[in-house]
Amino acid sequence: MTQKVPPFIEETAPQVRQAQPSLGDVVMMGFGWTLLTVALLGGAYLAYRYLTDQSENRLAVAAPLLILGFTYLAGWVVSLLSIRRRNDLILPLVVQVYTYAVLGGILLVYFRAMYKIFVFPVNGDANLLPGNANFFVLFAGFILLVTLSLLVDKFYLKIHAIALLIAAAIHLVIAVYHYVFIGAQPAGLVSFDVYYLLFVLGMSFFLFRRYRFLRQIIGRLSKRG
Repeated sequence: MTQKVPPFIEETAPQVRQAQPSLGDVVMMGFGWTLLTVALLGGAYLAYRYLTDQSENRLAVAAPLLILGFTYLAGWVVSLLSIRRRNDLILPLVVQVYTYAVLGGILLVYFRAMYKIFVFPVNGDANLLPGNANFFVLFAGFILLVTLSLLVDKFYLKIHAIALLIAAAIHLVIAVYHYVFIGAQPAGLVSFDVYYLLFVLGMSFFLFRRYRFLRQIIGRLSKRG
């Protein structure tokens, strides 16, 4: 049963004013903002090094990922408390801007993979093709998008999903030109295009239905518990 709402509101009811943020609120906001920024900037630099360094000179990512993960988790928790408990109005705007920055990074990695597939020579070295490192970076960006959006109430990622769909459509046009109009390519090369297309389409579909999927996952976990 739905509770009825009274049709009238007293005109003499006192108006609730927004309390001025205290020093603790400002410190909490600054702390969460700083940790999120440091983690995202460090992650962007680590992804750049991981994708551009030669395989024999590629740095070990286990330790940096562990530190960045703890930093991001701490910033995420503090930011969540600042936004949901302290009613911070600045951090939600910052988080939304950060999601578009993460989206830009995802698209940059995706188009870089497209380019490497497109210019791959007939007798080229397989190391010139985008490998598992690209999928790992794309998946990390996808996790960042979802977790950042959870900080802000009713923040949907439909624009981000549409951007990924447009990128996938561009990829399809390039693939048609690559395989149909240019001619035959090395055997198995088309599989790289298919994998990236399916991966990005899956990411876009999840972002469209994010809230429903998360509710289903949480519901199943709670039942098992």
